[in-house]
Amino acid sequence: MAALKRHQIIVGLSALLLLGLPVLAAAQSSTFIIPFERVGMPGTQVVTQIDPFTGEPMQVTVDTGAFVNPCTLEYVDVIGVSTIATLQTIDKFGTFKVNVSVNTKGTGQGWLIVNGVPTLTSSNYGFTDGQQITFRLPAAGQEFSSDFVDKLTMKGARKIDNWILRAHFRIKVNAAGEVQVFMTKMNADVCKG
Repeated sequence: MAALKRHQIIVGLSALLLLGLPVLAAAQSSTFIIPFERVGMPGTQVVTQIDPFTGEPMQVTVDTGAFVNPCTLEYVDVIGVSTIATLQTIDKFGTFKVNVSVNTKGTGQGWLIVNGVPTLTSSNYGFTDGQQITFRLPAAGQEFSSDFVDKLTMKGARKIDNWILRAHFRIKVNAAGEVQVFMTKMNADVCKG
C-alpha cells in the first residue's frame, strides 16, 4: 500500500513537471538599447512612424534639439540611453505576460544664447531612473501594442535646477510573441525645484 502511494506521488509530480515544461519553454527575453541625443536649438520635425494598430505609416511631429528647463528657462542638451529588458511568459492558464524593466541614464549641459551666441552655463545635470511594468493578455498569439512613459528626474547642482523629463515608449508584441520597443518622443515636464 505504501509503495502504491509513493508511486502515485511520483507519477503525480512527474505529470506536474511535464505540464510545467511548456510554460518554462515559452519564456522569451529581449533587450533593447535605445540611445537618445537632444542637442542644439529646439525645434520640431515631421517624421514617419508606423501606426501600432493598423501597421500603416503616419506622419507625426516630434520635438528636436535641447529641452528648456522649466525652472530656469535655460536650454539643456541631453544625451543618454534607455535599456529596456522584456521577459515574455505564458502561465498554465494560457495568459501571456510581458514584464518590462526600463533603466535610463544620462547627462545634461545647460546653455543660453548671449548676444546671439550659444554660451554654456555652469548647469550640469545627471539622471538615473528605472521602472518595472507588467502587461497581461488573455491568450498568446494576439497582437498587442501599448505606450508607456518613463519619468526622468533631472538633477542639477542646486535644488532650483531640478526638473522632470518624460520619455515616451511604445511596446508592440506580434502574434508570434516577438517584442519591439521604441521611443516615440521626449518632453520637458514640470519644475521640481
